[in-house]
Amino acid sequence: MYSGYINSKALTERPSNYKTQSSDAESSSFLFTVSIKIKVSMNNKKQIIEKLNEQGPKFIGLLGGRLIDFDVDKIACTFEFNVNKDYCHSIDIVQGGFVTTMLDAAMSHAIFVCAQDVKGVSSLEIKTTYLEPTRAGKLRVEGWVIKQSYKTAFMEGRVYNEKNELTATASTVAKLIRAPKQ
Repeated sequence: MYSGYINSKALTERPSNYKTQSSDAESSSFLFTVSIKIKVSMNNKKQIIEKLNEQGPKFIGLLGGRLIDFDVDKIACTFEFNVNKDYCHSIDIVQGGFVTTMLDAAMSHAIFVCAQDVKGVSSLEIKTTYLEPTRAGKLRVEGWVIKQSYKTAFMEGRVYNEKNELTATASTVAKLIRAPKQ
């Protein structure tokens, strides 16, 4: 049986400090309010994923994205994106900024979904490596935490195409904003 803990405040309401765009240093981050933790089981994992997809940043939906899985023990998550040709150049090659956006979403969600006291994630640095052209269509994007401290997290991500070929990788360092200890 799968078990672990996840932030529940984000599952029930969109907090007032939710941002997807800003002119400050947190412009590429997702800010959520987090407080209560709930136990995750196979029975409610599907409901948690559905809630997170309903309340996620709109740009993820624009790229045809949705969270499909997470693993609290591994501090990881998996997204599926179905990118159409509107986000491409050279007929069907996804523009690199959108590839980085998908990777950033997966990596940021890994720490957000799996760490009960993290209320915000702000990317400080992202390095993306393009191994093959990432073409329009269905993509699987995985993100996970390599190491974290109280204020920072080191994460990695990968993009796979429909043939399960690795097309891009990323690594990031992110600032973590934690809920005050009670």
